[in-house]
Amino acid sequence: MFLFSTKSYYALKALMEMCRLSGGGNLVSLAEISARQNIPLKYLEQIMLNLKRAGFVESQRGVAGGFRLRRSAEEISVGQVVRALENYEEGREMNAEGPSIDDQVLSAIIEQAREAAVRVLDRETLHTLLQKAEERQRSNEAINYFI
Repeated sequence: MFLFSTKSYYALKALMEMCRLSGGGNLVSLAEISARQNIPLKYLEQIMLNLKRAGFVESQRGVAGGFRLRRSAEEISVGQVVRALENYEEGREMNAEGPSIDDQVLSAIIEQAREAAVRVLDRETLHTLLQKAEERQRSNEAINYFI
């Protein structure tokens, strides 16, 4: 079934936090993202290198260094990030005689599910994720206020 890895999950959390912290494109330190999102720093460093190679972020070294988005939050879809970090082309090992009828049927169903999931992920951008997070935060604050 279509599930993405912890790497993609953490990448999306890190990108959302970068959007919150960067304001007008300011550099954001990995230590700050790590602390605020509870992502292990060493793992976050690996993720950010992958995101940099994929063209989502850029970095600057030095004391005042850090990372920032290369494109706006409206231009980066969840699907783009997930596809950049996951390997969807990896197929199942088939036996030497080729895929059985059952393998063919199951593969077709799994491919349909993957395509449907990708369509959902492509509809969402970092910007829409942030909007949904803000709405959820306001809703939770309102519930807590009335309790």
